Amino acid sequence: LYMDFGGNNMNEDLIVAGNLILTGTLSGSQASGSDIFVGGNWQNDGTSANFFPNGRAVFLNGTGAQTISGTNTSFPTFPFLFIDKTAGSVSLSRDIQVTELLNFSAANVANISAGANTLFVSKNTTTAIERLGSGHVIGNLRRAATTGSNTYDYPIGDATAYTPVSLALSSVTTSGSITASTT
Repeated sequence: LYMDFGGNNMNEDLIVAGNLILTGTLSGSQASGSDIFVGGNWQNDGTSANFFPNGRAVFLNGTGAQTISGTNTSFPTFPFLFIDKTAGSVSLSRDIQVTELLNFSAANVANISAGANTLFVSKNTTTAIERLGSGHVIGNLRRAATTGSNTYDYPIGDATAYTPVSLALSSVTTSGSITASTT
């Protein structure tokens, strides 16, 4: 599915009420406001890089349990991942990366259960994670950190408690990343 076929960009959202099982290619629109909403599981079973979001956001907004999974060996990358659930949860059955923004929306009540996997937010700004409602990461949350002095918030916890961490870093000379989890 090419939402940007031949330069003719869709200017409407792509709404998948059920599961999105990707074995071919999904190329997002390059038009603002034409994001991807998934009410079921996100499963990428392609054989190579096959998801080209073109800066579009992916919203997980189903009311039941949703899973991000797949056998594709390409690292699953989302530029903008919005957890926007009024019920249910999100589980990872593989590592994922968010390159711009991880957002727990104001209406959200769901957690992301990473299990033994890692959710990596690779943008090194302090605003790369927004927690407007409730919800947090259960398991490994990795954040990129830049040089200088910055404070990074980690919305983490376990299945019963939200136990956020805020790391104030000063005089950092080499960029890197830090992983946090609750035990």
